[in-house]
Amino acid sequence: MLGTSDARFLSTRFRRTGTRFRIYPQPNWIKGSGKPEIVYVDAAPRTIKAGPQDDRIYLLDARKKGAYAVAGGGPRYDGARYPPVQPGPRGHFSHPRIGTRASSSAMMFATVRCVLEIWERYFGRKISWHFRETYPRLELIPRVEFDNASSKYGYIECGFWDFPGRRKAFGEMFDVVAHEVGHGIIHGVIGEPPQPKPLQYRALDEGLADLLSIVASLHFEPVVDRLLRRTRGYLFSVNVLSRLGELSGSRQIRKVFNSEKMSTLKWDPDPDGYKYDLGRPFTGGAFDILVDIYERRLVRRGAISRALGERSLAAVHRPRGRVPREFSRRFSAKREIFKTALIEARDYFGRLLARTLDRTSMTDPSFLTVVANMLEADAQLSGGEHRQIIRQSFEWREILPASSGSGSR
Repeated sequence: MLGTSDARFLSTRFRRTGTRFRIYPQPNWIKGSGKPEIVYVDAAPRTIKAGPQDDRIYLLDARKKGAYAVAGGGPRYDGARYPPVQPGPRGHFSHPRIGTRASSSAMMFATVRCVLEIWERYFGRKISWHFRETYPRLELIPRVEFDNASSKYGYIECGFWDFPGRRKAFGEMFDVVAHEVGHGIIHGVIGEPPQPKPLQYRALDEGLADLLSIVASLHFEPVVDRLLRRTRGYLFSVNVLSRLGELSGSRQIRKVFNSEKMSTLKWDPDPDGYKYDLGRPFTGGAFDILVDIYERRLVRRGAISRALGERSLAAVHRPRGRVPREFSRRFSAKREIFKTALIEARDYFGRLLARTLDRTSMTDPSFLTVVANMLEADAQLSGGEHRQIIRQSFEWREILPASSGSGSR
């Protein structure tokens, strides 16, 4: 019989009834990231067909294909392709040899399924694709000649990251693919505004997709264990969770733990580039809220004192001083409580984001609206337990106007 906390990880959830795959929780070239993890999707063996494919998603491995995002076009791809990945004798997809095209394809499909199932649990319902009236299923292409990953109307395609001595497929990076699935979830819930898309919508789309990816990553037990071990429980830092698309020990696509405010952003006249920078204050503020929820759980469970939690919050984005050392001492004595607190914070934050998105409409996709919706969602979920930290975080980021007596960090 599985324990309650164990059942919250992808390696154990649906283990008795689901279909087995293997996924790298974090890029396999990052030191200490380990081997691919066995995961189970909520589908009985033999119900996922060769491809892999199911009733909502199909994967095809195209030969020497250019990116739709560059060359134009869209589903369904009818060019040359490699043979579909066949299920194993018992209907699972964990058998392809790591490093092969078949393994890469199975990983990308499993990532999309896992992320979708995680977020449907938080929303409490099935999420429909926003393109369903045009395309009945999402098309996945794991390897295209492209230096990025892209989620557009009806498809997700992944290219490669080239740097000296290495060429790595984005389709094998869980957090990158999860980010792209996040776009599909966001669009399925709040819709898409008329063209051209407002810049704040585009910034929120990127920032929220980052947050959905982070929450999904915390469903790997090795990620949780590695995160806590390396940080000694102190998460207000640049760490393995806050470095999205980690490419090496010092390089990543984006950092969600940041000190950006609206007034510190540097203007870029190119909206395709500026949308990422514009979203950083919002994403950074939301990440701070996730960490504060985790620290409140630590206080509630007696792993740290209320005074240490208050000093930790006050020290965010300042020289760290003694706080990390105090966390390290407490972590040594209370490791399992730290782990439980992080899982609880993950699940509350996941529900908070889901309720926030449910309140958000494409008619007014602005930072202010989303923050207001988050405050309403927190009031519904917890009676407003986190109202102060939500307001304080986004006031500090200059997304909300400063209120009297709000204090500063």
